[in-house]
Amino acid sequence: MLDTRNKGETPYLKRKRLCKACKAAFTTQEWEVGELQKVLYKSFNEVDLISLAEEMKAILKDLKTLKEEN
Repeated sequence: MLDTRNKGETPYLKRKRLCKACKAAFTTQEWEVGELQKVLYKSFNEVDLISLAEEMKAILKDLKTLKEEN
């Protein structure tokens, strides 16, 4: 594991990891079941779209980095 962080009041723990086999870096989000259920059952209007967009940008950045490394 490379890094662990939790931004403010996010309901998950974000970790940066390194694949033992190929040494590729990737991120994971670890959720507690109750917190994940709260998010899944919210109506779409309640979702913080800005936060969602930022998360997607971070995931795309990680994928781009992986692609460039291969």
